Amino acid sequence: MHKHAAGLALFLLAAHASADDFANCLLTTSRHGTVPSALASCRSEHPNGYANVLKGSGDRSRYRTAQECVAAHAPANAEADRRTLAGQACQCLYDRSESADENCDSDFEKRGIYPLQGVRPGQQK
Repeated sequence: MHKHAAGLALFLLAAHASADDFANCLLTTSRHGTVPSALASCRSEHPNGYANVLKGSGDRSRYRTAQECVAAHAPANAEADRRTLAGQACQCLYDRSESADENCDSDFEKRGIYPLQGVRPGQQK
C-alpha cells in the first residue's frame, strides 16, 4: 500500500509541474510536496531553469509584489528551504526588471544570488 501512495504522490507532483515556466512550476509544485521533489520535478519539466523566465513576468492580477507572492506561498512559519525557494521564484516573477528582455538567471547572477541555494558569494551554506 505504501508503494501505491508514493506512486500517487509522484503522479500528482508531475501533474503540477507542468506550469508555464520554471518559477511558476516551483511555486505550484512546492505546495504539494517537499522542496527537493519540487526542484527535481520542475528541473525535469524546465531544464533551463530561470534562464527562460523573464524578470517581472508574473501575473499582476494575482500578486502586485514579490512580498505578496512569498506570503501566499511560504508563510513566516514555513521551513527555511521553502521560504528561499518561494522568495527566489517570487522575486523572479514580481520584482521589476531594468530591461524588457532580462531573464531571471541573469538578474540573480548580477545580484550574486545562486538560484535555489539561497547563498550569496562569501556565505556558507
